[in-house]
Amino acid sequence: MERATLGGVPGASEVRSRRRSETHLEYRGAFAFRREHEAAIVQLLESTEPVEFEGLVEGDRRRMKVIVTDLAPEAGLAYFQAVGEPYDVAGQASDGVS
Repeated sequence: MERATLGGVPGASEVRSRRRSETHLEYRGAFAFRREHEAAIVQLLESTEPVEFEGLVEGDRRRMKVIVTDLAPEAGLAYFQAVGEPYDVAGQASDGVS
């Protein structure tokens, strides 16, 4: 796992992708957080609104809008799914193809 933020909460993450179509990838990830951030993560899960993730995506530091889909508080893990393509820090979308 690499350093990342999820909705402004610091932690570490691992993002995986799979081909959704010939030109698009689907991104899902796991985000590890410290116990003191549990309430903030629960709030992200309950909101069901997209939040910004920033971390390594396919070897590059990227941002993307994600929805927190599940939580394992005893393990300090939250799971998320992207709602769009990753983009770089300047805001440009990546091509979504590996």
